[in-house]
Amino acid sequence: METAYVHYFSGTGNTLRAAHIIMEGLVRCGNKVTLLDITKPSPNLEMAPLHIVMFPVYGFGAPSLVLNYVRRLKAEHGTRAAIIAIGGTKGEAAGFEGQALNQVKSILARGGFTVTFSDFATYPENWTQFFNSPDTETTKIICQRADQSVAAFTDRIVNGCLSHRHTNRLLRTLTLPIFWSYHYIGRRFLGKLYVADNSCSGCSACAQVCPVSAITMKATKPMWNWQCVGCQRCINRCPSKSIQTSNARLIIIICTNLLPLYPAVLFARIFSWSPLAVLSGLSSYVLLNFLSCVVADYILRGLERNTATRGVFTSSFTKDYRRYRNPNI
Repeated sequence: METAYVHYFSGTGNTLRAAHIIMEGLVRCGNKVTLLDITKPSPNLEMAPLHIVMFPVYGFGAPSLVLNYVRRLKAEHGTRAAIIAIGGTKGEAAGFEGQALNQVKSILARGGFTVTFSDFATYPENWTQFFNSPDTETTKIICQRADQSVAAFTDRIVNGCLSHRHTNRLLRTLTLPIFWSYHYIGRRFLGKLYVADNSCSGCSACAQVCPVSAITMKATKPMWNWQCVGCQRCINRCPSKSIQTSNARLIIIICTNLLPLYPAVLFARIFSWSPLAVLSGLSSYVLLNFLSCVVADYILRGLERNTATRGVFTSSFTKDYRRYRNPNI
């Protein structure tokens, strides 16, 4: 009997559903399998010949907490690893994993693992912050299709033969700047778009389920800090559907990001557009953008707590959106 560890992170249940399918397939093949949620403290693990890492794709890459977790994994010689990334779709079109598989594969290889398998499956879209999730019937169809793909992965993982998903190198290159922007900046600003509307009961369920403690309760209302990873767990699991994307915050943060462009360009012109000018311009833009956004966020928090202006900031296009949580989880 071979021991296998399945390390997973799941925002709204898609990856967890896939992890259960992998576990059931491995058990049927006579393996002893342990599921490990990477957001929870891990027990002292015995050495195992097989490790499987499973996670959703955010911003064309692996989530920041997944990358940090994988960097801590170390292996003895001959330990195999498999990687499964999970994307989202609203219908027939498949998602794209971008850098995700290659990132984790490279980190595991440096940790001593022999990575024999990597692939990608597409479950229903859960980015409720901007898009309405599929209806019940479409969700069922997408899940059935994805389940079949994941079940087929099991045999290839057990056999240990090299099996890696081939992706378009040009697309990976084109999406790399998007990943870095999301990884370091975008996810943090996206967290700042959330607001709890007047139906919020102050139950703190959102703060309790946040995997990175990005939510704190202030005067019975949730407030988001800069640590958001973009997992969509809070907006989708709120029992009263009170968490929304604030229209006002979206507009103000876009404007706040654009305002520093002019002084940054002026600063760059001092160096006559030399390479130093580009560096100084970018540096000044990032600094000014950060400072202006911190100030704007502080002001917005006060306006959101004010009864006279709160209605403006809780207005949202997501109020009528379906909330998504994988139906089998």
